[in-house]
Amino acid sequence: MLPSWITNKLLKTYRTLDECYSKYSTPYISCSWGKDSSLVMYLVLADRPEMPVVFMDSGYNMSDTYKFRDWYLENIGIENYHEVPCPEDYIELNIKYGLPSIDRTQSDHEKVKRIIKKDVLDEYAKKQGWDCCIWGIRAEETRGRAILLRDKGLLYESNGIGKCSPIGWWKARDLWVAIDILGVPYNPLYDKELPPFFTRETNKNSGWLTTDKANKGRVMWLKRFYPDEYNKLANLFPEVQNYV
Repeated sequence: MLPSWITNKLLKTYRTLDECYSKYSTPYISCSWGKDSSLVMYLVLADRPEMPVVFMDSGYNMSDTYKFRDWYLENIGIENYHEVPCPEDYIELNIKYGLPSIDRTQSDHEKVKRIIKKDVLDEYAKKQGWDCCIWGIRAEETRGRAILLRDKGLLYESNGIGKCSPIGWWKARDLWVAIDILGVPYNPLYDKELPPFFTRETNKNSGWLTTDKANKGRVMWLKRFYPDEYNKLANLFPEVQNYV
């Protein structure tokens, strides 16, 4: 049985989704195969299994992410599944702008964020005739997302397409309670913990080229749980060996 506080959060989530469905006729789900989008996808597809699901693939995700994707598609299935390549190659970006938290300046980091956050999915959606993106972003994740959701709300329009954030105000602990009780399948990378900075609640579904939080053990976490990915990273950028 769900705790009452999770039930209340789910009711608010469904109200946001209902508002989205009443305003937009052809929404789609943006899926990264992380915990947030996995929960959103579970809740939406339970009611609307025909809704399109889109994954933007950098080509450098963790092996667990690809294994989870393949397992999900084979064992659970998605009726209308799409994959879109990332607009830029992450290795080239790291060579040009440096590694985050290691030798990349803050100004260069902002440039990279602008590059990789091009409106590729928006443009792809428009070509497909879709009019709203349902995604799993949460205010707790970053200051920028908190400001965005506070200013725009959970349902708004940008770049000619709607944006719906049904779990925007959920905390990570709320998310895991719902995932565990509802039995939502999730990416096993979240169970690879290296406290205090890398736990089930704080692990990020980022690729192996990401060195953000290197000074807090990100590279050590990578080496311990994903040695093959670590070796590829160290061969490309030997300086990461200073962080293990």
